[in-house]
Amino acid sequence: MQIIKYFLLISYLFYLFPLLSSQKTNQESYKKFFAAGLIGSGLCFVNKGKYDKEFFISNVEKGMTEKGYNLEILSNDNVQKAARLIESQLGNDCKESNLKDKKFLIEVSEILK
Repeated sequence: MQIIKYFLLISYLFYLFPLLSSQKTNQESYKKFFAAGLIGSGLCFVNKGKYDKEFFISNVEKGMTEKGYNLEILSNDNVQKAARLIESQLGNDCKESNLKDKKFLIEVSEILK
């Protein structure tokens, strides 16, 4: 059940963020948003003791691979910074809490430009 909520959260984040101008930029932005969402929500689960680190890493790699995204995106400093911000906004149960806040969305978008 947690995994379903996890992927629903990622899907929600993936479609919420604003689009940028060119198609190539849009694709790269989507990949970064998706990666940040995977990492952020996964870190929340790790910190709450619901995932161990190996499971977290496996889930993030699996999610990226299933989408056909390059794993190198995960090491991007801005992706990691956005992931920490996303993690900080999740509630005690790692569900969306302030993720719909416009200021928050703008801040994440600015980080991932």
